[in-house]
Amino acid sequence: MIHIRAIHAQSRRSYGRPRMTEELRAAGLSVGHRRVGRLMRENAIRVVRTRRFKVTTNSSHKHSIEPNLLGQDFSASALNQKWTALTCSLFCIQSKGEFPFFMT
Repeated sequence: MIHIRAIHAQSRRSYGRPRMTEELRAAGLSVGHRRVGRLMRENAIRVVRTRRFKVTTNSSHKHSIEPNLLGQDFSASALNQKWTALTCSLFCIQSKGEFPFFMT
């Protein structure tokens, strides 16, 4: 059990039953994957899943950057003083016998 806890900590809690079994066998211990899984389950040793950071902004475009006229102040003292717009597009694929559908 000490070996499982140590390997779990070294792997930053990312090794599950299969990789944990491989590491224990590489360390010279004779264990099976079912035993490792049972020991991990009984001692509440679980894998912590992490998501990788995904870049969603393309900063190297050639479009001009418009000035921020509102300065993040969206409050207005009367109607029709400040307007905003949603700038996204949705393109749908044409199905059999149907017309293509575009929304902008």
